[in-house]
Amino acid sequence: MVLPVGAETFSEAMKIGAELYQTLKKVIKKKYGQDATNVGDEGGFAPNILNTDDALDILLEAMDACGHKDKVMGIRITLLLRLTSKMYSSPLERMLHPRNST
Repeated sequence: MVLPVGAETFSEAMKIGAELYQTLKKVIKKKYGQDATNVGDEGGFAPNILNTDDALDILLEAMDACGHKDKVMGIRITLLLRLTSKMYSSPLERMLHPRNST
């Protein structure tokens, strides 16, 4: 998720977010083709990337190219990452986060 925390007004935040979204679409289309720009239920892109580094590189390239570099690369936009795991792999993780057994 991209959060334009440095925008001074709601309108400016919407403008930065919308322009970044459209720039991200162009970056994805250039790298992965038209089919990769289809969006899911929540409006997010899902290109066929190989690893998380590629995902962050795409976002950073779009942030650089969107025309708000002075605003984006500083404190104007923050990336929020939602990390999830379906399984806990270590005994400590299983102890701290037991699965519901009911």
